[in-house]
Amino acid sequence: MSTAMGHAANQPRSVSVIRIQENRSSGRASTHRITCSLGQVSDISATGMRVVCRGKLNVKEDEIIPMTVHTPSGPIALSAQAIWILKTGILRHEVGFRFIDITPKALANLEFTLKLCHIEHRQKHGDAA
Repeated sequence: MSTAMGHAANQPRSVSVIRIQENRSSGRASTHRITCSLGQVSDISATGMRVVCRGKLNVKEDEIIPMTVHTPSGPIALSAQAIWILKTGILRHEVGFRFIDITPKALANLEFTLKLCHIEHRQKHGDAA
């Protein structure tokens, strides 16, 4: 019994870390200057984003919704699927979205925005490229 419990206790942690790294195919950028129609974007990549939502949550897990991401370089219209939802307080949630069928133009705008976010981060924190 202790072998099974030890195996179960140890393996999921390492497996989940590997899955997170393998599933994240694009680097993420933290930013305070990007919002979307649901709230503040707390991090974003070319494949998805995490959004902090306040008030009544109008999306369900696995739901695909159209939205506009407002960036310093302009708005980006796209569709995204809610992959996970985490309740973080009273009328406060974080939602992980995966972008669905993103157009080449929207992807180019998003990648440009990510480059700007990384440049701002390096300038603010003095990090090397």
